[in-house]
Parts: sequence; structure tokens; C-alpha cells
Amino acid sequence: MALPVCRRVRRPAAGRAFGLTLIALGILVLAAIRGEFFDWRTNLSFFAIDSIIGLILLVVLRLVTNYIILPGTTIATEIVRDHNNNAALLEGTVAIGIASVILFLL
Repeated sequence: MALPVCRRVRRPAAGRAFGLTLIALGILVLAAIRGEFFDWRTNLSFFAIDSIIGLILLVVLRLVTNYIILPGTTIATEIVRDHNNNAALLEGTVAIGIASVILFLL
């Protein structure tokens, strides 16, 4: 019987953070594909621009929240080294929140 990756690696906090980050990426893709269809070239260019802007904003705002919420350490250190589930949920929730804000701004 094959175990899920988070059980084999023994880092369920990393799996939770990864899963919530995937939800945030799904919200960004939703923001990029919404709207009316004009033609393929126009819509694909809008999709590419919105996706790139969304991903850059997500990374930058997550770095900013990393320094605001945990000034002495990083969220990655808390998740990987300390196996802190609360930090993983915090990171994922912040990512979903940022992606939701980007959804309404783009």
C-alpha cells in the first residue's frame, strides 16, 4: 500500500502548506481566465499577463507577510525544521487571502 507523500516524508505540515498554496494558485488561474472571449490571441495574452502579475504579487506579498508575522524566523524554517502545523496553516491561509484579493483586483 502506497502512503501519501506527506506521510512518507514525515512532514505533514509541509503537505498542508503545499495543498493550501495549490488552492491559492487555482484562485489566481480563475482570475486569469475570467472575462469574455474575444479571440485566441487576445485572450491568451491577457491570460499570460494576468497569470504573471498574479504570481509575482503572490510571491512578493507572501515574503512581506513572512517578515511581518515572524520577524525572528521564517515560515519555511517553522514548517520544515520545527514541523509547526500552525505556521503551515497560517502560510496557506495568507496565500489564499492574498490570491482572493488579487482575484478582485485583476
